[in-house]
Amino acid sequence: MNEGIAENTLLLWDEPEANLNPEFLPVLVECLLELSRHGVQIYISTHNYLLAKYFDVRKKKDDDVKYHLLYMTDINTVHCETKECFADLQHNAIMDAFDKLMDEVYDLQVGE
Repeated sequence: MNEGIAENTLLLWDEPEANLNPEFLPVLVECLLELSRHGVQIYISTHNYLLAKYFDVRKKKDDDVKYHLLYMTDINTVHCETKECFADLQHNAIMDAFDKLMDEVYDLQVGE
């Protein structure tokens, strides 16, 4: 609102990777982690595997990074799952889609 990000502020960012060259994802993650280290609380939403994994790869021991995943059950109840490692999320549609792609890549290579 005041066009400034400072200690004890909150940053909400929906899909920060949108329209960003994938080459700059590590830079974006480093910037967000550094803001967090300086007291900015950050919430992002993403459907991007690379962005999510870069947080696991780039975070330091003392960084407080958590992954929150919302999912719906058959009875239309929304649940929230929280983990400290992206790969530990059990209802992870991003990982499921990535795994399917890797299966297709493998099948193509084996079929050659």
